[in-house]
Amino acid sequence: MNSDSIVENYSIENIISEIDVIDANSDYWLIRTNGGELYQDFSTNSYVSIGFNEISLNDIKKAQGNNKSIAAKLKAFDLSIDKEDIKPATYTSHAGQITRFASIKPGDTILIPSKNSEYFRVGVAVGKVFELSDDQLDALELEKNNLSKISGHAKRIKIHWLKAFSRKTADSM
Repeated sequence: MNSDSIVENYSIENIISEIDVIDANSDYWLIRTNGGELYQDFSTNSYVSIGFNEISLNDIKKAQGNNKSIAAKLKAFDLSIDKEDIKPATYTSHAGQITRFASIKPGDTILIPSKNSEYFRVGVAVGKVFELSDDQLDALELEKNNLSKISGHAKRIKIHWLKAFSRKTADSM
């Protein structure tokens, strides 16, 4: 290979053509998969979800960004099922997770990890957060379709998966 072809391979046009365009209005989210248990379900069924079904999207809307009211409702629920050993900061943390999940918007970029973060999948949110009813969740449980684990979470968002990659092949920048 001569020096002209090396220079050609590193021309500014070639470099620019390799750069992905990033939407400045898009937010980026790492959505956990319960230790990898939900990675296959999320991947196969093109969505992500969050637990805490005792907090509805309506509750989040009524709270108007006040995580204290959501944290109080989480604590009241836990006390009703005899969970008394949870630290107050845990409720605040969970309330923040719930409200942030509800703020995901179409076009936002989503990243999910598999077990031990060996593999990742990246995609784009294609709709707004929605909520399944108890009947819909029950029906999903009945039709598991050979997945090792399916999400019982009511709050979900549809995702168009773009790419899957292993940790070993990820860019280490």
